[in-house]
Amino acid sequence: MSQHEETTDLNMRGSLGKGAPHDARGARDDQREDDRGRDALKDARAQLAESDHDLTDDQRVDLLVSTALQTILPHPPRIRGFHTIWLSTTNNADSITRREILGYSPVKASECPDFRWARPKSGETEGLITVNEMVLYKIPEGLYQKFMRRLHHDLPSEEEGRLKAAVDAVVNRVKNSVAERGDGLTSDYVSAPARFEG
Repeated sequence: MSQHEETTDLNMRGSLGKGAPHDARGARDDQREDDRGRDALKDARAQLAESDHDLTDDQRVDLLVSTALQTILPHPPRIRGFHTIWLSTTNNADSITRREILGYSPVKASECPDFRWARPKSGETEGLITVNEMVLYKIPEGLYQKFMRRLHHDLPSEEEGRLKAAVDAVVNRVKNSVAERGDGLTSDYVSAPARFEG
């Protein structure tokens, strides 16, 4: 997953269910969360430098957990009725033009006066909220939820159905082959359960 995809995914997860308008309290909470994230990342880097890369597997898992959900971008402000997201001006694979066609629109600095991040005074992003090459965009919450349902529920469910049908077809071919030879395979195929414990 690219840094942009991780950032996009984190921002999507971070604002699900948040329909409150942007306010000073929300901005302070988001700032504290950003500060904690940066502190955790600094601590993880210091731990890694001090340990000279000799970490146990458990320490590596802890390091992953403490840094995986951190981002250098601030949490986008909440705007009632919209999902907000940082979009990159340099990502050709997921361009801003493509997102605008999908229904995304830039967030004007005037929409979030308490949000303290960059507001360029000239150029293509004049009057918008930016951090480096990232520009804050919004999309109506209802449309965003439709996108998420299609991408993260409907399509995976369809793929699961196709995979199950393919496995069932293979199992049936094996059963028929064994039955023809008389090898005695009579029990139903049961896949082994996933094993997550060490």
